[in-house]
Amino acid sequence: MMYAARVDETNVVVDVIVVGDDSGIVWCERNLPGRWVETSASIRGKFAAKGDTYDEANDVFVSNKPTEQ
Repeated sequence: MMYAARVDETNVVVDVIVVGDDSGIVWCERNLPGRWVETSASIRGKFAAKGDTYDEANDVFVSNKPTEQ
């Protein structure tokens, strides 16, 4: 089973869905708006969650640290 993360124009994860396999990501790219990236802890450092950032240069998802007040 595979999962895909939709990232916005600033590479922030806005959605994560089950896609089944590689053809599922292709289906997402063709039928759902946005950019889709496979997410898995074993290939991208961590499993993506809403609000995380996709670091394209290093091909990993990064958790956003809360800002201190």
